Amino acid sequence: MSRMLSVCGVMVGVMLMACASAAPARPFSRIVVFGDSYSDAGNANGSQALSRSLLQPNGPVAVDAALSQVEAPDRVHYWQGHWSNGKTAVEKLAARYKIALDDYAVGGAKSDAGNYYTWLTPYIKTGVLGQIERFKKTLGSKAGDPDALCVIFISANDLFLYVDSNVADSSAMPLTTSALQALADQSVANIDTALQALTALGAKRVMVVGVPDLSLLPWARGQNFQGLVKKPVNFVNESKTFQDRINSRLASELPSSAHRLGIQVYYFDYLAASVEIRKNAVKNGYRNLTDACQPGGSTGNFRAACSNPDSYYFWDEYHPTRRTHQLIANAMYKALERRP
Repeated sequence: MSRMLSVCGVMVGVMLMACASAAPARPFSRIVVFGDSYSDAGNANGSQALSRSLLQPNGPVAVDAALSQVEAPDRVHYWQGHWSNGKTAVEKLAARYKIALDDYAVGGAKSDAGNYYTWLTPYIKTGVLGQIERFKKTLGSKAGDPDALCVIFISANDLFLYVDSNVADSSAMPLTTSALQALADQSVANIDTALQALTALGAKRVMVVGVPDLSLLPWARGQNFQGLVKKPVNFVNESKTFQDRINSRLASELPSSAHRLGIQVYYFDYLAASVEIRKNAVKNGYRNLTDACQPGGSTGNFRAACSNPDSYYFWDEYHPTRRTHQLIANAMYKALERRP
């Protein structure tokens, strides 16, 4: 069963909210999203459009695959600028509510202002805090819509960049528990900063999405860049340490953040939703919960995609398939509908 914690002590789902939410909430007017590739809608704010605008001949940056200075995601292995083979969970959630989606998410975004693709950062701040700055500019002198549902879904790239910056091969793994917990703590601090920034812009309802099941990713189980250097490196334990630290702190601390800021904060436990989805794998149409349907996302050495993507949980080594996105969207909708 999914769980819900609340400042008011109500247990009905996978959300957290302040006591001020005791009265029935009005329907959301729109969804405004800040996040990474799990929410990147392939629009003008997305990583494909932004990277293309900065690369020659459109921009000042020379194309260099060795430095990851390429259009990402590419147009061959990914669908219409999405880091998957279809629409994301937040897109499907907005469609379910039949409301507009303002999507500022950027593939590779970190919980601060930076990006996994570090070459982007000198030109544009694509991390969540940078995305909120762009949102602020669109508002001008106006306040944000208090009836909108803002979504913060971030942190995985904090871990991915840390790993790739600190682990050159499988012979040395300087990923200590204390360092990973410190990294997770900084991610939580950045999320709190994002909550404060959105509150200052007039946001009244925010859904914070917990870290996904990083320890189950094909990337974590050896299908990673380090495997090209020497041999596959397993990051399952490191991923679990990172995700569990963040999710534990979010679940315990978001109620006080909501109370302090005077807003409603819903916590969606992605990990719990994933457990339920995987537990009912056959019913959900899955035949493969472990491998990438489209191998090559973590190394650039793409191979042929599987013949039935909807039977796979993962599209590439990092990202879910459109089927998984749909099931996560269903879980989000059910959780939001169960709010007091």
